[in-house]
Amino acid sequence: VELNPTLRRYCGYWDEREFLKDLYPGKSFDYINPHPTICQIGTNDPEQAAFATRIVQKCGYDRIDLNAECPSDRVTGKREFGAALMKDQDSAVSVVKSIAETVKAIDQSTFCNG
Repeated sequence: VELNPTLRRYCGYWDEREFLKDLYPGKSFDYINPHPTICQIGTNDPEQAAFATRIVQKCGYDRIDLNAECPSDRVTGKREFGAALMKDQDSAVSVVKSIAETVKAIDQSTFCNG
């Protein structure tokens, strides 16, 4: 997946090959298939979720994943997504519904523990 320069500032992208290269410097892991590629988003706003879903599809990811689990203060604070999203069922349902209605050709999932 090649991100355009504007999106690259806002997105993190790595796959298991990059992880293994960090663990074993100098070894090649190019034989590992990087698919499926998954883009995880975090929002409590259905319009932002729909917008992100369209971008994720255009970038060629195989799946979009909604973060509804992360307990980090940076995520659950004033942004109110991640684990905080689960406190407001109506918002969570609205965001998931927005992704489902927007997604065309890729899988979707919601990551949560509990």
